[in-house]
Amino acid sequence: MPQMEFADYMPQVVWLVITFATLYVLMAKLALPRITDILETRQRHLEHDLELSEKLRDEAQATLAEYDAAIVSARAETESLLAKARESIQTETQERIAELNGRLESEIRESDARIRHAMSQAMDELV
Repeated sequence: MPQMEFADYMPQVVWLVITFATLYVLMAKLALPRITDILETRQRHLEHDLELSEKLRDEAQATLAEYDAAIVSARAETESLLAKARESIQTETQERIAELNGRLESEIRESDARIRHAMSQAMDELV
């Protein structure tokens, strides 16, 4: 086997050094700078995306706070309107009840008067 021939060992070492040096230079000058650029670009892109996501999160939280405030305001306004409506309905109901009671009392008095008049006529006819 050629790898085990110690007579040709030095030329193998020389070619190993030449090949290693060539690969090292190629890696150092071509491959590694490209990989470094790709990694730096990726890092910048990730940082940009992170900043954007934080900005969007802050905007979403602000929007959520505005939404919550609007809901609280709407609920308060709704409660106020409902209270006013209840008060208005209660007042109107009391007015109608008072009016109805007045009409009923008037009708009762008229009915009592008619009944008395009818009774007095009946009594006059009997006598």
